[in-house]
Amino acid sequence: MSKLPPHTFRRNATIYARLKVPKRFQEQVGKQAFVASLQTDSPAIAARLVRPFIARWKHRLAQLEAEDIVEREAALWRENLELMSDEDPLQREALEGVMVDAVISKVDSGWLSETQAKAVIKGATGDTDDLVSSHIENYISAMDLSERNQNDYRRVLKEIAKEKPLVSQWTRKVAVEYAVELCNRHPQSTVSKYLAAPRGLWGYLYDREMVEGNPWRGIKLPKKDALKNVDKRPFSDDEAALILSRCPENIKPLVTFLAASGVRISEALGLTADDVTVDGDFVWIDIKEGKTDNSPRKIPALGSWSFPLTNEPDMASDRVRNLVKRRVGLSDPSISAAHSWRHRASTKAFEAGHPETEIAAFLGHGHQNISRARYGKNAINVEAQKAIARSVADSLLLNVEHGNLKGATKNE
Repeated sequence: MSKLPPHTFRRNATIYARLKVPKRFQEQVGKQAFVASLQTDSPAIAARLVRPFIARWKHRLAQLEAEDIVEREAALWRENLELMSDEDPLQREALEGVMVDAVISKVDSGWLSETQAKAVIKGATGDTDDLVSSHIENYISAMDLSERNQNDYRRVLKEIAKEKPLVSQWTRKVAVEYAVELCNRHPQSTVSKYLAAPRGLWGYLYDREMVEGNPWRGIKLPKKDALKNVDKRPFSDDEAALILSRCPENIKPLVTFLAASGVRISEALGLTADDVTVDGDFVWIDIKEGKTDNSPRKIPALGSWSFPLTNEPDMASDRVRNLVKRRVGLSDPSISAAHSWRHRASTKAFEAGHPETEIAAFLGHGHQNISRARYGKNAINVEAQKAIARSVADSLLLNVEHGNLKGATKNE
């Protein structure tokens, strides 16, 4: 007699499908196991017929499991929220904020879906508020956008959803503050483009009567004179160590290269394997073009990299900025997420006593007074350039917790 397929058993001359119901769901299902006749005595035919039954039963159990996860998570937070006294609404509000952050983190990790997250928040607080993230894809799909603009909108809206996950949290005040923050980071033309994404999303929600107004409409951007650039400074030793130790793997090669070389981020992103020559512990970088006429140069950097430094150059600047401002938490306007590495390299070279003309050549500056006023110093000959590169790298080796630069910057 042929062997029966999994999830089947024989009763008299007929083969049946069977799937055990976990004990915690037996009361809801009303039985200990799902059972159905396959109306055949052939194991080969039963193997084909049993699959739809098992798939349907497993799907039902998965739905019960999802509902169970939501209820358990909601009950946990509901119990904690109920412990908060009605006389102390600030404590309850603070705990609700902690709850939202915790639930969103479980969405990011894949433990909860966005629908489950909304159900948890609603079950814990009785609030019917929506998550921003639950509307993003529907809004983008309703727009007639190019693929590139879709990606730009998605990136901006997900940044908003991470900062303020609930729709109700985005008041006029928050929207204006966000716009001002963008003005400190980008040209106004770029800010206007970025603000189009949330303004359009809230218009989409308003048209569907999901919100009562659009806090993003009619925001007047500050005039350029009101946002004068603050003089930038280099990262301190502690800041450099913190940034490098918290740097995610997808941009670690780029960030450590900026730290060790002092090049502009635009120069770094333009480098390919053809622009690099290995020389012992150094690599010689051939920068063919850049911001100024003096940018083209050959300079050494201590360490080991694979080029290009990132497979997504269009995303690199935003990721470096988010690393410094969000992951590390440095919001000081006197630092620049990418350019302060350049300031740091020149400052360390200057402190090490290298001649000003050498530092100017290392940085790609044409005049000594520019190098002294804005940065530090640079190199003209091979050994002098190597000495500067080593001074910059050594200043980082003392502060990087995850090992030396050569090991930390490998991108394979």
